[in-house]
Amino acid sequence: MIKVKGPEEMPESLGGVSAEERETIVRKDFLDKKAHICTTDRVEYGKLMKRCRQYPDDYKAIGYDVCGGQPQTGYFECPAKLASYRAPASEAQRAAAAANAARMLAARDASDDEGD
Repeated sequence: MIKVKGPEEMPESLGGVSAEERETIVRKDFLDKKAHICTTDRVEYGKLMKRCRQYPDDYKAIGYDVCGGQPQTGYFECPAKLASYRAPASEAQRAAAAANAARMLAARDASDDEGD
């Protein structure tokens, strides 16, 4: 890995990785409260570089790997609470979560009434 001191030392983009090989790996260290992100995906790399420029206190560009003279992997670091790659919830999932919360609140209220 070629270590860098800031996003200005990182390559403009990544290349040379086929679509099947592109991936983003997030390793969260809850003791240090940091997340380490490794990506070979050009789109994700661009998003992380943008965040490094916009939020330099939170997102850090650590370095990159080169293969065949072309940058292929970018390494980043950010607070663990900011690293989330979950898919957005569907309408059905949101409705089920709301129904579950309503049931739990009703059960809690019922048990509070019995304690009076």
